[in-house]
Amino acid sequence: MSRKLTPKQEDYKNYRIMGKGLKESYCAVYNAKNMSDNSINKAAYELDNHTMIAPYIENAAKEATERALVTVEDVVRGLLRETGEEVEGGTHGGRVSAWKHLAEYTGGFDKNRQKIDQRNIEMTHEDWLKTLE
Repeated sequence: MSRKLTPKQEDYKNYRIMGKGLKESYCAVYNAKNMSDNSINKAAYELDNHTMIAPYIENAAKEATERALVTVEDVVRGLLRETGEEVEGGTHGGRVSAWKHLAEYTGGFDKNRQKIDQRNIEMTHEDWLKTLE
């Protein structure tokens, strides 16, 4: 015999999958007017850990994280691409801005306009690009 979620449990699950918090999801579905915050949090926690709800919430959280995950490497690679002369639709201002952000990321320049190399490694633009491959 296959058990199904109740309509309210299904609604709660859907609120959680949409990224709503435990308390917000619980209060949107259940009548919690006469409940203390502690009671609401406990009931929501129990729903979140329900064997037929938890896997959906965990999967949705994992997918959201994967979609939103941008690494430092992604940002640096994008900035390096933008610094190139041949970027389609690129502008001089965009290149200058990309160089500025890369300089800030790598330590920038001191007041005498000497490049600060925090890693004590001299690296050309091309060498840096190769490290990202």
